[in-house]
Amino acid sequence: MNRLVSLRLPLVVVTFVVLAHTSFAATPIDGVHVDLMALLVSTVAVVGGRELAVVVGFVAGLAADAFLTTPFGLSSFAFALVGYLLGEVERFGRERSLLINSLLIAVGSAAIQVVLTIGLYLLGLGNPLQHRVLIEVGVVTGINFVLSPVALLIVRFALPASDLSLASTNRRRP
Repeated sequence: MNRLVSLRLPLVVVTFVVLAHTSFAATPIDGVHVDLMALLVSTVAVVGGRELAVVVGFVAGLAADAFLTTPFGLSSFAFALVGYLLGEVERFGRERSLLINSLLIAVGSAAIQVVLTIGLYLLGLGNPLQHRVLIEVGVVTGINFVLSPVALLIVRFALPASDLSLASTNRRRP
């Protein structure tokens, strides 16, 4: 039974990759595709904490980069960095409302888009001063905010109970 529980999170990652590149890729909103991988990493950071978010962010970034034309590893860097920083909310406890968790996931998704935009600019592949960047950040943030309650349920199901209790005991005590 423990083997099945430990396979839940990798299966969720694979499911998000497949959904991101099939059904959600076919329905852009104002020319912007939904970033389900940012949703996954932000949700894991909020629910599971920073260490798990770094690992999931790195793996999800590699999976995302396998299908993108961006430099390989850029998404891994952005997902791992924002996943770690957003995972720091575990220090404030796990008892947060659905609205607060959804807002944190939206902020994490926006931060991932900003880090990706800056990374592309530093590599000479993009211009962050275009108005298109604001549209991309706004659409991804809004859609991920709307999808966050479903993502929270999926990630809580996927994480073993030991990872959830570990995230609540790792916080700093005053």
